[in-house]
Amino acid sequence: MKRLYLLLAAACALAACNSESGISVSNPDDSDSVVVRMDFQPYDITIEPMTRAQAVSDFCSRLDIWVTDGSTTTDIHQVSTDTGFGSAELTLNKHKTYTLYCTGHKADGPATLTNGIIAWPDDKVTHSFFYTTQFSPASTSSLECVMNRIVAQFRLEIADVVPDEVAKFTYSIPQTYNRFNVSGAGANQVDRTGPINLTSRNQDGTATINIYIIPTSATAQ
Repeated sequence: MKRLYLLLAAACALAACNSESGISVSNPDDSDSVVVRMDFQPYDITIEPMTRAQAVSDFCSRLDIWVTDGSTTTDIHQVSTDTGFGSAELTLNKHKTYTLYCTGHKADGPATLTNGIIAWPDDKVTHSFFYTTQFSPASTSSLECVMNRIVAQFRLEIADVVPDEVAKFTYSIPQTYNRFNVSGAGANQVDRTGPINLTSRNQDGTATINIYIIPTSATAQ
C-alpha cells in the first residue's frame, strides 16, 4: 500500500512539472502581486466664482513617476500625447511598502530623480507640480494623486508695443533654486540667468512673460 501511495505522489509531481500536460500550474508568487492604479490630477484651480478640478494635461505636458521599495525603483515617463496620459498601473508586491514620487511639468524632456533631488532638462524651471506618498499594495490598489504646484510665478506685462525685431528677453535672478528636493524644498541654489524666447504677442502688440521660481519651501509661495 505504501508503494502505491509513493507511485501516485510521484506521478502527480511529474504531471505538475510537465508544461505539456494541460495542467495549469500556479506560480506561488502570483498571490504576492497586486495591480495598483495611479491617477494624477492638479490641485483644485480656483476660477471665479467657482473652484473646479481640471485635467493634468491642462497644465503639464510631461509626467515623470518613480515608485520605489527602497532598493528597486520603477520609472514611468509620459508625455501628453500618450494614450492614458495622467494614469499608470504597476504590478507590485503586496508584502512591501512603496514610496511614490511624481513631477508634472512643461520641460523639453523627462526629469531625473537622483538621491532625492529632481532635476529638469538643462535645469530649466517651468510650470511644475509634485506629489509623493507612501503606501502598501496590501491595503491600497488605487491612488488619487492630487499634485501641488511647487513653483511661484512672476509675470512681466509689457505695456508698450514690442518691436518686431525683438525676439527674446534675458533675465537674471540671484541665489535662486533650479532643482527640487522631494522633502519639499528647493535645491541647487544658483545665480539663474537665461533667455526667454518671445514666440507670441498680445493682439495689441504688447507681451506677457512668465517666469517660474522654486521657493525656499512650499509655504513660501
